[in-house]
Amino acid sequence: MRIRTTRPSGVVHGVRRAAAAVAAASLTCAPAALAVGVAAPAAHAAPVTAAPTPTTEVATPTASEPTTAAAADGTSSGDSRRAGMPQFLSLTISTVTPEVVRDDRTTGGGTPGGGPRQDGHEATVTVTGTVRNVGDRDVSDVEVRLQRAPRIDATEEVRSVLNLDQSSYGTVGLFHPVAESLGQGESADFTLSLPLNDTATRSLEITEPGVYPLLVNVNGTPDYGGRARLDDARFLLPVLSLPAGATPTATARQQGPVAPSPVPVTMLYPLTAAPELAAGQPGPALDSPAAVRLVDDSLPQSLAPGGRLHGVLAAAREALSPEADPHGALGAGLCLAIDPDLLVTVDAMTRGFEVSKDPADPDSDTSSTDTVEAEGQAAAAAWLKDLRELAAQTCTVALPFAQADLDAVRSLASPQVTASALAAPADIVDGILGVKSVRDLVWPSTGQLAPATLATVTKALAPAPEESAGAAPAPPDPAAPPADRHAAPTVLIADNTVETAGAAKMAGSGSTSSASRETADVARITPAKAADGVPEAGPPEPGAPAVGAPTASNPALLFDMPTSAALAAVGAQPSTPAFVPEDLRFEIDDDSRTARLQDAMGAVAWPLLEARRSAVSALRSGGSGSGSDATTPPAPLVIAPPQDWTADHDEASALLGLLQRAYQDGLAAPRPLSTALAAAAAPGAPSAELSDPNPGDGIAEVGADGSDPGSGGTGTTGRAGFGFTWNTNRSVSDTLIEKLRGQLARLGTLSGMLAGNGPDGETPEHYITPLYRDVLRAVSTWGRGGAGTSDVRAAAEDRTAALTASLTDQFDAVTVVAPGSVYTLASSQSPLLVVAKNDLAMPVTTSLRIRAPEGVQIGQADDYVVPARGSRQIQVPAQIEFSRQMDLRVQLLAPDSTPIGEQIHISLHSNAYGMVIPVLTGVSGALLLFLAGRRGWHRLRGQHDRADDRASERGPVLEQYRRDDAHPGPEDEG
Repeated sequence: MRIRTTRPSGVVHGVRRAAAAVAAASLTCAPAALAVGVAAPAAHAAPVTAAPTPTTEVATPTASEPTTAAAADGTSSGDSRRAGMPQFLSLTISTVTPEVVRDDRTTGGGTPGGGPRQDGHEATVTVTGTVRNVGDRDVSDVEVRLQRAPRIDATEEVRSVLNLDQSSYGTVGLFHPVAESLGQGESADFTLSLPLNDTATRSLEITEPGVYPLLVNVNGTPDYGGRARLDDARFLLPVLSLPAGATPTATARQQGPVAPSPVPVTMLYPLTAAPELAAGQPGPALDSPAAVRLVDDSLPQSLAPGGRLHGVLAAAREALSPEADPHGALGAGLCLAIDPDLLVTVDAMTRGFEVSKDPADPDSDTSSTDTVEAEGQAAAAAWLKDLRELAAQTCTVALPFAQADLDAVRSLASPQVTASALAAPADIVDGILGVKSVRDLVWPSTGQLAPATLATVTKALAPAPEESAGAAPAPPDPAAPPADRHAAPTVLIADNTVETAGAAKMAGSGSTSSASRETADVARITPAKAADGVPEAGPPEPGAPAVGAPTASNPALLFDMPTSAALAAVGAQPSTPAFVPEDLRFEIDDDSRTARLQDAMGAVAWPLLEARRSAVSALRSGGSGSGSDATTPPAPLVIAPPQDWTADHDEASALLGLLQRAYQDGLAAPRPLSTALAAAAAPGAPSAELSDPNPGDGIAEVGADGSDPGSGGTGTTGRAGFGFTWNTNRSVSDTLIEKLRGQLARLGTLSGMLAGNGPDGETPEHYITPLYRDVLRAVSTWGRGGAGTSDVRAAAEDRTAALTASLTDQFDAVTVVAPGSVYTLASSQSPLLVVAKNDLAMPVTTSLRIRAPEGVQIGQADDYVVPARGSRQIQVPAQIEFSRQMDLRVQLLAPDSTPIGEQIHISLHSNAYGMVIPVLTGVSGALLLFLAGRRGWHRLRGQHDRADDRASERGPVLEQYRRDDAHPGPEDEG
């Protein structure tokens, strides 16, 4: 049972504080334990380290830091991060000054882009933050201190060091009091400062450039417990060069500009957003003033000043301005990675939009106001204008449409969906922005690629000549060499998802040869082979090469896994990419945005600083014993933040500013994306295998709720021993895939019905393409794998439901009009008249299916074209053998014989009497001819005929009539 306690006061409280101090003293065996809570001036204390050099630091406990961090409830800390710590306090980092340590005097540097970032020549590191009581009791004697771990010396340490216990952070400062007591829900701010290096006082003891892990530790005494470490926060501090006063001797100082060779850097800069267009809306008429529908108003807010997309674009514009980038170095190595779905949506918003109240209903009411719509329309136009200006001066590349899961695209096995996801994006970007984007580069949104999906990608972008001959040929690209028009596309994936000879680069050893280091981020990849040399077996997959077929290879560009993983944690929606190994994962939500940004900048800086350290070491040793020398070029670096990156203006400015400073200091040199792609396609690229960590069990095998029924998807493949986790968190459930397959079949039916252009000139492709794109939006990976995964999956279900409802409505819009009363035929061969109505904006081709009872023969019905928003009267030949009222069932059919519209019942009445009337008429006519002929024959021969007898009997009567007419009576004369 949880009992809420109150903080005791007076003598009781004093006794409790004394008892806590005695307990701490018994744990540390140090008499200074009685000084808990008293912060001595830093100028009068010595550094607490066990060795004089930072590379051999060992943590030495102090009187105010219990070695076991004993908790109030008796638990003890584990071997990593916050394991075992009681949940009484929460520590959050607010600012770190400087964010990047650098001696600006060597370059006359300032802040690139003019942003408010904190970097420069300060010889002191200052950290501010907040401590909040999140427990069920008060905490007294709250104190914090700053600690440092040894410099990062291996790639895996970029992430693993953030998961270590605080005892690994052996260089420590003094504890500083934050509050005598924090009640439940209360918080207090703090400021900590330590010099980078000062032999006269306690400092961080940083004596050379590198990336250093720092930790802020908070101790306190919860009510009814002893003193304990209650929380901590850690982050990375990049040190590009040491400011004046921070270097102990002139010979130990290694500044950035003396780097023997800069690292070639290529950076992808994502401009993406979650799919926002409401599903189920077919293409509008050309130049139609009708507004598009959005699922919510988050995109208009993001495009407006202060929004995320506005800030990210503004940060790039500022960093690439002539003032911030006078030599064009940053712009040369940067490429805008743009989601075509975002461009389609923003471009449509410039002509007006409205917000749907229910995204699952394509016909729902709207919830937006005129003010929201007007402001959003203006924001969209301004953002698109700024993007066009920026794209005109830098590289652009199109991402897969809506960041669709390419494994799901392969599973759907729809040529239209595959083309919309992979082939169309470059044309969309070029058409809206008016640029020529980089072609034949596919960047999977998950950063990894299944072998079968690689085959689908290759087939979509580089079809064989005989396969493309039957389809409508695309206009040739006059700028492309003839030999490259059917070249395999280059894929951009994480460097730990392939097995390649360049694995030594990941270890940071610097022992690779010059040739291998120059190609460390490129490869020619093929599916992994089993021991018998045959590609790994598994269930047949659409688009996968047949077993035993020649194995083709694709050029691959490999981005740096630790850097991308750190960048994924930056922003409002942090996530851990699927390709991050299991042992390098931790709860990033526990860290503040400031700490996560510091980690990202440290991850970006580490390869650059490590290359300089290796080169300097080789220069000092004369190149002996290391396998490399000072002339060995450093391994290129590809920086690729995740496609669903949610960094804001300040965070993006900080990262771009760090890269700009690296260029200025000679740590890095820009490498255009085109150069990197040429290196990947060059004959000298090393061979690599694209491995499937779960061979034989398919890809993206998750339950309806997104759970993984298998082994968790963790593999052991990858470079330098890095495994990776398959994209189970970001994958699309089998249930959703099956639903979408059903709707794709209906989309194929609708596409086959469209008969030519609409009345306003829109084409069938213009009408149907938005519906195929709805399928891609439903399998988007945006937000999957993060804290909002459940919301993303729910949105995908809503989108699928809206598409289903829209297709149902469109099929129901083409139907047969039911007559208002009984339909009467004038004769047995009168045609049956049926009226077909089409409420769609496009003409459609249909046929009739009429079910009639026996005795009614319906003629062969042809295909009929029903005009857009119109009707057509159809005459159907019919033969009816009897006269009575009957019931006919009539329905329209699509060209593939799929029933569409409503099946109506027609009550039909025919005046036909079958063969009775023709027989009677024939018998009567024959009898009349017989009698007339017989009488004539008798008269001709002068024979008596009975008909004459009947005439003679009437003779006297007729004679009397004649006499009466000749002699009228007296009354007639008068």
